[in-house]
Amino acid sequence: TLTVAKAAATVTLGSLAATYNGSPQAATATTAPVAGLSVIFNYTPGGATAPTAAGSYAVTATIDDTNYTGTASGTLVIAKAPQTITFATLAPRLITAAPFTLGATADSGLTVTYTSSNSAVATVSGNTVTIVGLGTTAITAKQAGDANYLAAPDFPRTLTVNPVAPVIVSAPPATANAVRGRPFLYGPITLNPLSAPVTFSATGLPTGLSVNATNGHLTGTPTAEGTATITITATNVTGSARHTLTLTVQPPAPVITSAAAATGVAGSAFSYTIVAAGATSFSATGLPDWLTLSATTGVLSGTPAAAGSFTVHITATNATGSAVQPLAIGITAPANAPVYAGTPTPSGTVGVAFTFTPNFGAGTGTTYTLTGPLPTGISFNSTTGV
Repeated sequence: TLTVAKAAATVTLGSLAATYNGSPQAATATTAPVAGLSVIFNYTPGGATAPTAAGSYAVTATIDDTNYTGTASGTLVIAKAPQTITFATLAPRLITAAPFTLGATADSGLTVTYTSSNSAVATVSGNTVTIVGLGTTAITAKQAGDANYLAAPDFPRTLTVNPVAPVIVSAPPATANAVRGRPFLYGPITLNPLSAPVTFSATGLPTGLSVNATNGHLTGTPTAEGTATITITATNVTGSARHTLTLTVQPPAPVITSAAAATGVAGSAFSYTIVAAGATSFSATGLPDWLTLSATTGVLSGTPAAAGSFTVHITATNATGSAVQPLAIGITAPANAPVYAGTPTPSGTVGVAFTFTPNFGAGTGTTYTLTGPLPTGISFNSTTGV
């Protein structure tokens, strides 16, 4: 019996390094000296079926031919596949925003998890974000990998939580008065909750006033009179609100600076002007019958008929207030005025001649007048007074 033994051939394994892709990863083999001989592969574990999952597998390749024999062994290594995460930019949210869902995905199809770097701003449970406070936090999408995939690189996105737009809830009346040269305060201005932090600004401020950027108060000492339209604006990153104030700066209450005493002469025109800066009207009490006051100019005028002393109270007024001052008026007789020095009660007898010369001193140019009826038979001389 003639026995012809199979010739020895060599087997060289290839494709022993692969990366997981969800499909079987088979080793390859080449044969020599005859190429292309049939080779049977065996994987441990797995048998004849090429493995799919990542891992290390013992491989045996055996020539299956009638004339050649040969075998080779090696290790097939299927590495874990890399993966990446897709995570859209997070739009800013308001402090009042409802919880919202995150939508990051991994190209491996594995579930993505999330963390928040600042739990005082937002927390994450599963894929739901709950707003907690103002500020920023990094929401990081993660995928830790599994038996077939490597961990994905972390993918952080910044979440900014902003206050709600300011709304002016309350403020002092929209019209106000200030006094030139006096300290002024306008406030407080109350905003809606959850709108802080807010910065206040103002336009149209009179000289001497400023706005507090933190609370919106207007303070200062106005230096000029007039009416100003002021716009106070509260602004944050979300929006702004405005409040308009019409402010009238008035003069200080008048101060009477004219003299507290005045003199005149009986029979001559008397005039006194009330001096009070900023006054818009004047009044007086206790005026004698011969004296009148102009309410617009503050001029007291008249002609006293006789000497005497008078005390009147003068008042200067404007929109801010009034000033009152007593005024002492002294009226004297003219320098050459006659002064009666005779008897006040002359008498006569019926049927007996009567004569009476009034004694007004030695003045010259004196003329006489008489009031009241004379008794029958008595006459009066206006030149001599007899």
